[in-house]
Amino acid sequence: MTQRRIERLSPREYAVFSRIARGETLATIADALGVAGSTVSTYRSRVLEKLGANSNAELAVIAHSAGVVRSPRARRIPA
Repeated sequence: MTQRRIERLSPREYAVFSRIARGETLATIADALGVAGSTVSTYRSRVLEKLGANSNAELAVIAHSAGVVRSPRARRIPA
């Protein structure tokens, strides 16, 4: 179900979604995409609605569970 919802995102919505899921700020995303911060906020609102999420944290969970982004491998600390 979630994968189908993700597939309905426009390419720009998907770009914003994946960057939010990686923890980037809206300002950083705006700079990277060459758009205004308000534009990124609009895309974020659309993504939240389309994916049925309420926060960036929920977007990150959705992205990780769908394999959109991956958690970095845990570093092994020598004993």
